[in-house]
Amino acid sequence: MFTNAGLTNPRTGKPYGRAHIYRMARTALFLHEVSPRAGVDATELDVAERALRAACENGVDDVAMLAQIEDRVIAVAENGEQPDGKAVQEIVKSVIDEAAGRTPAPTEPADAPAGDTAGLPGAGPAAGPSQNGPGPSPSAQEPTTTTTTAGEADIAETRPAPDPRPLVIVRCGAPKAPTAMPAGQLYTGTYSRLALQAATTLTGDDPAAIRIISARWGLLSLDRVVEPYDLRLGQPRSITAAKVRAQASKQRLLDRPNVIVLAGRAYSELVKLVWPRALTPLVGTRGIGDQQNRLARIARGEPLEDIA
Repeated sequence: MFTNAGLTNPRTGKPYGRAHIYRMARTALFLHEVSPRAGVDATELDVAERALRAACENGVDDVAMLAQIEDRVIAVAENGEQPDGKAVQEIVKSVIDEAAGRTPAPTEPADAPAGDTAGLPGAGPAAGPSQNGPGPSPSAQEPTTTTTTAGEADIAETRPAPDPRPLVIVRCGAPKAPTAMPAGQLYTGTYSRLALQAATTLTGDDPAAIRIISARWGLLSLDRVVEPYDLRLGQPRSITAAKVRAQASKQRLLDRPNVIVLAGRAYSELVKLVWPRALTPLVGTRGIGDQQNRLARIARGEPLEDIA
């Protein structure tokens, strides 16, 4: 409570120190960030500041934990349940406890054996067609020629023309098929299906203009064959912005001027580190149900500017 002495402990009547006030503010901010990701009011949640501190001391920051919380809430929703405050509280507690080392984290997927890189982003061609995913259309790769005459001889310069098509990036999902298959068929949850339907509408049914951003493998074309995995954004060995940028460069996507991200805040923030001007129509929603409603509206053809 507040008194003339400042913020005081109601049990002792003594003022809190600055360090304690900072820790309480940090906990409140963490819950404020959880709220829009999980679709519950922050007042329904309770986090022990000591647990947050232990996670930080264990090398896991708040951003990584928030990404994992969002991932797990979506996973529950994709299984047909809308998580309430109690369910979200359990998710938050489990993520923080794992980050603090109090409970074991989910097993990470093993790397592919040496010499077996089929299906991994950036790997060489594997047996069978389309393992590297579709590249830009031939017309998108045709160079344009510009000249400069300022004080010197004309110099011909060839540069690839930016592809004007929208590039739509959808997030991966927790429910997956049990065996390796193309990324466009691997993710089986309701959220993933809605996101791909919306992406198909936005691109005019152009699979080459759609990428799935996977927590494990990064940018995947729809025909890229990958193994199922159990890894969430923010966990060790999950994808980073630097890796996504490198993949986008290799796939000739970095200069795409029109990028749309169909994902919640965690994946959208990651993508915007690579494409700062990307549109993020699902950010600012009131939870997973609201995101799915927006995806359904986009899939029906409603303009993005009307989705709010």
